[in-house]
Amino acid sequence: MTARYGNLLTTLDGQVFEDRWLTMAQFRHLLERVDAKMEAIREPQGEATPTPAP
Repeated sequence: MTARYGNLLTTLDGQVFEDRWLTMAQFRHLLERVDAKMEAIREPQGEATPTPAP
């Protein structure tokens, strides 16, 4: 997963299997926790100005 939170960028990789490492439910829970944490610490943002895509 790669996500942008204002001026912050985070990337999270994980091995997802049902019988070892992380299950999909565990990985989803981890993503939700990372998302909440990043949202809580991101810098305050002003009005968003769209930038054209290349």
